[in-house]
Amino acid sequence: MSEQMKSLRNHFLIAMPQMQDPNFDGAVTYICDHNEHGAMGIIINRPLELRLGDILGQLDLGGQDIDRPIYGGGPVQMERGFVLHSPQGEWQSSLQLSEEICLTTSKDILAALAEEQGPEESLVALGYAGWGAGQLEQEIAENCWLTCPSNEEILFHTPYSKRFNTAIALLGFDFLECRSHLLVRCSRRVQIRIVEKLLCVVGVTPEILHPILSPVCRAVCLLITRNKAHLEGAGNPLRSVRNRYRISLFLGRRGFIAFLLKAGRKRRF
Repeated sequence: MSEQMKSLRNHFLIAMPQMQDPNFDGAVTYICDHNEHGAMGIIINRPLELRLGDILGQLDLGGQDIDRPIYGGGPVQMERGFVLHSPQGEWQSSLQLSEEICLTTSKDILAALAEEQGPEESLVALGYAGWGAGQLEQEIAENCWLTCPSNEEILFHTPYSKRFNTAIALLGFDFLECRSHLLVRCSRRVQIRIVEKLLCVVGVTPEILHPILSPVCRAVCLLITRNKAHLEGAGNPLRSVRNRYRISLFLGRRGFIAFLLKAGRKRRF
């Protein structure tokens, strides 16, 4: 771990659009440990087809009727179970990560969950995400991740489908403080991919993004926010020949047509 970066233990890692690894596309990862030797975390927003009752039944622990999701915690040791939970009970193999969160890997906690006597809050995952020494720092420097302090409400109570958006919303205006590292240094194509995702996030509006976008990407930002029915209204930026030319020149003919089709606009200009 570099001297400039403090430990990200008990933080969320939020994958950005330029993340090329399909194992982490759209992922929110809770970091369990981070030091000079590397980092380890659990992905918290990718449920598997398995349910907790299925795992408990395979282990002959009972509780086959428990209908709770099992998460794909990462691509490493996917046959191994990990339980993030509130700090209640005593378990054979457990590590307290913060005042509110513990990580347990022993079978006794599963037996307690089967009998509905486990911790009040828990999240069960198979596998984990791991980084070697300096690897996570390098990926963050390449703008593959956003980071923010973890939040127990997101970890245990927010529906998994909303955890990505809710985690980014935690950044608030801190997002603007990172603009020189996130968008200004990115290529225009990467900016557009980031814009497309961030405009779907609660609390992120075009007004927040405009100061940190290039002029062409501002026009694209407007296009995204005026999709479908709004594209037919007055003030449509596509009605400007200059805007159409600049955007099509940047995206290329095929890219511009694909973008229009994606936005729901198929008529000729």
